Amino acid sequence: VADNKPILASNFRDESMPDSSRNDGGIKVDVTIIKARDLAAKDKNAFGKRTSSDPYVKIYYNGTKHHRTKTLKSTVNPEWNENFNFSLGIGEVKSIKAKNIKSKNQSIPEALVVRLFDEDHLNTNDPMGTISIPLDLSTWSITKWYPVGKGKGKYFTESAKGEVQLKISVTDLAAVKKRDRNLLQPENQSVLNHQSSEKENVTPQKANQEPAVTASNNKVESNVAD
Repeated sequence: VADNKPILASNFRDESMPDSSRNDGGIKVDVTIIKARDLAAKDKNAFGKRTSSDPYVKIYYNGTKHHRTKTLKSTVNPEWNENFNFSLGIGEVKSIKAKNIKSKNQSIPEALVVRLFDEDHLNTNDPMGTISIPLDLSTWSITKWYPVGKGKGKYFTESAKGEVQLKISVTDLAAVKKRDRNLLQPENQSVLNHQSSEKENVTPQKANQEPAVTASNNKVESNVAD
């Protein structure tokens, strides 16, 4: 999958979602924190040089923390491969869309916020940078490397660097429900039944059927492999 090209995921459906969430017609967001590379080194070695970090990630959306990864020790190239998901009810989706920031006559979606930290058992955990990803609340999916920014306020860090690879899938449950309902319409059901009937009526080749032969240059060649 090309890094910058969102892939439509109209056939995506997660049966693990509670029926109430699917019937609600809201949104499901699925996120995989895959790995990071070339992050900032926060921890010093015996010679006083910063050479490594103990990184972990927290992910927020609409003011709520949804996930914290495990801490990986002594690395600036961590591989988490952790997946989580959360759902938004239809009322929450409407509220989020209503408060989208307006900029240059465009509506900027609420962002999925990824914050990186260096775990420190003796002092406060140090921020390592922030990624903000505007989350369009329709059906799409993408796997991409996102550059780590410096962050703002108490999460600001001048030394932020590196990238984080994420896989993000957003599913519009109302659209999925509408698609499923359309498939159950009589006209569509008859097409599906006809296709199924055609497959059942295909006559299999008889086991004792003789192989076809062709004559060429006075030689007879069988089409059956030796």
